[in-house]
Amino acid sequence: MKNNTLLRILIGCLTTYGILSWVNSQTEYLLIAIIASIGWLVIYYYLIKRKTFKTVFNFKQPFQLITLLVTVVVLGWTNLTIDRPLSFLTSPYSIHLVPNEEANSIEINQISVNNESIALETFNDSTDWAYKETLATTSTSPLTLANLTNESVSISFLKTNTSGKVSIYRNERLIKTVDLFSTTEQEIKIKVSRDHLLLLIPAYIGMIGSVYLSLLTLINSLIRKKQVKLPGSTLNSMTILYFSLPALFIALFKWIGLANVSIRPQLLAGFFVLITTSEIYLFKKCHTNNHQQARNWCRTIFYLLLSSMLMLIIMQVIYFFPNLDVTMTWIAHHVNLMFLASTIILGVSVLFFCFFNNLILAISLSSLVMLIVAIANYYKMLVVGEPIYPSDLSMISNIDEIIGYVKNLLSPTLIIGLLVIIALLAILSFICRKGFKLTMKLRVIFFAIFIAYLASIFYYEKSPLKPLVNSTVYFTKWNQLNNYQQNGFLFGFITNLQNDLMIKNDHYTEANLQEIMDYYTKKAEDYNESADLSQQPNIITIVSESLSDPTVFNQLTFSEDPLPNLRQYLETYSSGHFLSPFKGNRTANVEFEYLVGFTNSLLLEGTIPFQQALSSKPEIPSFISFMDQLDYTSVAIHPNNAAFYKRSQVYPALGFDEFLSIDKMKHLDYIDSQKYVSDQSVFDELYAELEAADRPIFAYGLTMANHIAIFDKKFGENTIEVLDANGEHNTEMETYAEGLKQTDLALKEFITKIENYDEPTLVIFFGDHLINFQSDIHEQHGYIEKDTDALRAKLFFETPLLIMSNMDDFQIENLDDVSPIFIAPLILRELNLPLSPFYVFLLDLYEEFSVLHNNFKLDANQNQVDELTEHQEQLLLILELIQYDILEGKEYTLSSFFTIPE
Repeated sequence: MKNNTLLRILIGCLTTYGILSWVNSQTEYLLIAIIASIGWLVIYYYLIKRKTFKTVFNFKQPFQLITLLVTVVVLGWTNLTIDRPLSFLTSPYSIHLVPNEEANSIEINQISVNNESIALETFNDSTDWAYKETLATTSTSPLTLANLTNESVSISFLKTNTSGKVSIYRNERLIKTVDLFSTTEQEIKIKVSRDHLLLLIPAYIGMIGSVYLSLLTLINSLIRKKQVKLPGSTLNSMTILYFSLPALFIALFKWIGLANVSIRPQLLAGFFVLITTSEIYLFKKCHTNNHQQARNWCRTIFYLLLSSMLMLIIMQVIYFFPNLDVTMTWIAHHVNLMFLASTIILGVSVLFFCFFNNLILAISLSSLVMLIVAIANYYKMLVVGEPIYPSDLSMISNIDEIIGYVKNLLSPTLIIGLLVIIALLAILSFICRKGFKLTMKLRVIFFAIFIAYLASIFYYEKSPLKPLVNSTVYFTKWNQLNNYQQNGFLFGFITNLQNDLMIKNDHYTEANLQEIMDYYTKKAEDYNESADLSQQPNIITIVSESLSDPTVFNQLTFSEDPLPNLRQYLETYSSGHFLSPFKGNRTANVEFEYLVGFTNSLLLEGTIPFQQALSSKPEIPSFISFMDQLDYTSVAIHPNNAAFYKRSQVYPALGFDEFLSIDKMKHLDYIDSQKYVSDQSVFDELYAELEAADRPIFAYGLTMANHIAIFDKKFGENTIEVLDANGEHNTEMETYAEGLKQTDLALKEFITKIENYDEPTLVIFFGDHLINFQSDIHEQHGYIEKDTDALRAKLFFETPLLIMSNMDDFQIENLDDVSPIFIAPLILRELNLPLSPFYVFLLDLYEEFSVLHNNFKLDANQNQVDELTEHQEQLLLILELIQYDILEGKEYTLSSFFTIPE
């Protein structure tokens, strides 16, 4: 009797503490929590006196066990969380960042809490976060992060002026001082406090207990008054537990996902081990012939759920590798998203199950597919800094070449590990081949259901699942890295299946476009009155793969200049800087700007027009099709597979008469490593086409030799030494410099031929983008890709631009930083050739902007554009409407806007 009384007192204290903690956590008002706790004590005392229940934890009674299971499932599914038990014992903190007088102004680059980036524009005085874009120079106006409880705070900022220090205070106590260096990005990480587990665990147990006792009371009343027979009353406890495992798995996972980030990995590992062990144990214990079929179905559902969720976590671990804490934080913020995403993996597993009728084989194949995709995405992120997009799938036919790019990065351990996993899965599938089977009828039914489900998920914008997905997934169309980080790889990928190239502007109407066409057609007619066809030189464009000037890295010392000839030509002929729309990849998008005259800055991020739109069009207005009106012949040369970026379909649509890919080129000398065709071969091929042409030619060459990856002896022995600030060899840069040296020598030979050629000829030469080094050499030298200062940000995108001619009177003046879309009209204007209305419009646009980039704009005087004038807004709107019309619209402008008016 005494023991029973003590137990009731203990239960009463524990449940009261649970109520107190939960209400205090939800309302943050201690008085309300105390009142709620007193109310619960009164109810609890009443129940004890009435002897509503004699035993409260006798789980051999089915209705008590079912009540406990329902309690856990309901509370877990409704996201019962206790953020801070007895919050008055764990009061929130504030972090203050105070620069000293020497530090001057400091620009914030990024702020994240628990590894979740926070949009800086959301910070204002009305929230718990006080934010100023620039830190003040005195302690009177510091940057303050308020109301922190158990957060891990990370702040990246850039010192923009002289060196100085920033002092970091927690409340009023100095906890850290950070030294800043001019133009050097700094990052600080602060862990404010952590949950007190000794307070947290009893709070959860008490809250569950209070809900359980309340439900138990209702069930007892139901049984006594209504003589209701509870479902499951004929089942034993083990059977009930087993059949509830799928629901328990979902509920408990949600709870663990919301646990403290510091212990979440251990809890997840323990959870998966415990739940799997429990399934195996209970499966044996509830072995009865009466429920054999139901037991098999329960096991099938359980392992489909388990494997899908586990595989999803593994994919996210690989995505964020090696930052496991980021994965754990992502789980806490996206539990509902995880369940939705895991149904995709589950659906794939069911399809394999229907096909092979072997559950273990189905789960193995599904997991293996997801694992390979996750690893492929990791390596794409490593090489080019962006995830896999749906548009990348068109390049699967070139998988051997893609593997060639990354094989030097592939770890032997990874390859062996994958082979071991495949072998183990094959053995396990063979051992379990006689397991639970589906009838042919069920296989057909389930296959149809899950095909329909996956199609509805993958194309949710046009399916009944749109409200569900939109309520769970937040699609950041303009920021794909953020999209994949926020929504996970699967939904990052899926959202791009709905992703058009552009968003339709409300001003897109036939009447508005007709007005634009009328205005610029008249303007083109007026312009062309003074134009003539007396100068129709051969035009040769050379897009040099990954060519940039490495000598700009002032902390590196080169034993010789890798680009002496190019540097001389830049001083002699028209030259400037080519502002590539991307760094390290997307050559096809660079070509899109140069050849078509449309800008990537108006496209949704992650789109590749060559693959998503242009390849399906029979005709695309371009630089090439315009020159065809002037009776030019044309050829494109690229020493690579013609299927890459669907060039075999796009180039003819652009107007090229001939496309010489690697299998059609006559000049095919390779670099020393035999990795790529040499640039010399491309120059030779271009010159041969020039000599063979019977009328003016538009020749376009795209080289490959300097393409990633950079590896030892790629171009043979390195003849240029590159030393860093410590006097150590930078072998990666030495290899890159050797490749540039060989390109420079080939360029010299080619330009010499053109200088002596007996026909007027023009050569446009530029690098398509900077190369992605395996090291962070750009960041080490102060490059900041998304810097708010355009004059610094542009460093990530500048490559040399040379416009050379053997005509004495050809010279484009004041050419500095320029976007690719302006090069064609500038050349045509200098040649005094007649223009199309579109090129007249681009020249108007050039009067306002020299650079239109995804991250910034420069005006005609090379100054950063922060606020647009009304005229600039109007011009950009015109470009947007024209570009949308051709790429996604009804092509109102196609017939006349891109041709010379008659």
